[in-house]
Amino acid sequence: MTQKYLFEIEAVVNEFSIKIKDSIAEFKADGKIDAQERAMIKSIKQKIIAIKKELKIVAKALKKELKATSKLELPPKLMDSKMKNEDGSYKEGYKAFAATEEGRVFLERFSSKDNESTLDGFNNCDGGNMSDHYLNIQARPPGEMGINDGVTYVFLVAYKGRKNVYLRQVTEKDVENSELKFHFIIYVNEGEGKEAMAQTVGHEVFAHAKRYADDIGRLLNRAKKDKLKAKEIADEIRKIGNKDKDGDKDHIHLKEGKKHTYEQYIDELKQVHGIDPQKLDKEDKDDKGKY
Repeated sequence: MTQKYLFEIEAVVNEFSIKIKDSIAEFKADGKIDAQERAMIKSIKQKIIAIKKELKIVAKALKKELKATSKLELPPKLMDSKMKNEDGSYKEGYKAFAATEEGRVFLERFSSKDNESTLDGFNNCDGGNMSDHYLNIQARPPGEMGINDGVTYVFLVAYKGRKNVYLRQVTEKDVENSELKFHFIIYVNEGEGKEAMAQTVGHEVFAHAKRYADDIGRLLNRAKKDKLKAKEIADEIRKIGNKDKDGDKDHIHLKEGKKHTYEQYIDELKQVHGIDPQKLDKEDKDDKGKY
């Protein structure tokens, strides 16, 4: 198992651990936990403990591997290889996303001449304001995503790439042991058609990832200008992580048509060759109807 996959597993476990703790706290505040619910909570806790034990075993094995090499495996600056089919061609939904003006603008924020780009043209740009950071957009097999069509994670890359720290958990020590570079991971369900995938990528990018990128960009500019200390930066990163921790506000704004870049993207997507505007409208309407 490579470090990249270990990062992803650790991130998912940490995120769901936080959500479970929050849910338990809400249950306790309501004072309405019955015997069946207590048993469910106990079972969930035991599963989390078992998963963390497995992660420790993997981490121990990884440490031995790291001793044998001085080269650390960081994610490439712009990585979308898992958006490819077996023949090496890009999945149609992702190609449609990248064919829009808004899609290209977002991808180019993470691209530069020095980046290892996987889409023609991106490695020719002068460099976006997030070109020092990491972006992974990956397709996941049907069923692996559960009830979600997509999900977005953002982390601080710390300890020379050995650890991805979820924004809500960043400490002063994490900041001191980082170069203030961030890792954006977007997962989308590959089990639907190209209209569904293109709409889902747009949702994750323009409802969630763009907001994080904008907030992080402003923070980094302020940190440099005002010479913020590690503790101040850590506090601000946690604020970004807690701003809309479950994406509920993002989803309300999406439903109300207030995510203007997303709306512009959908209009552009309808003009992309091979995209059925009626199917796209249905995907858009169904998605907004969930919230």
